Amino acid sequence: MDSKKKFGQTLREHREKLSKSLTDIENETSIKLSYLEAIEEGTLDSLISSVYARGFTKQYANFLGLDGERLLREEQIFFKGPESKPYFSYGISTVETRGSQMPSSQLWTYVLRAVLGITLFSVFWYLSRHFGWF
Repeated sequence: MDSKKKFGQTLREHREKLSKSLTDIENETSIKLSYLEAIEEGTLDSLISSVYARGFTKQYANFLGLDGERLLREEQIFFKGPESKPYFSYGISTVETRGSQMPSSQLWTYVLRAVLGITLFSVFWYLSRHFGWF
């Protein structure tokens, strides 16, 4: 017998000793019936990610009165994650500068506005001092 199926069979036997149906366990643990069936058949890791498979299996084992953490440590081969981490083409330096630099066209707009404002202020100040305007 496949070791995954043997593991699921162990959980099934404990459930049957407690005289619980999968529907009872679904109602009490909120684990979907299809996932409970897959745990007992040893096929859960093919349905969902290994993180969820580990969590549901641990919760199910704990509900049955078993030490879910210990079982998962002993049977960790069943719930391996992906062999390699995904590669991302951007790095931290890209993330840090993203959106922090002002586009050059926007920078020139601010510079021109500042120069125009200073020029207009200077003209009005000069006119008011020499000709008494304003």
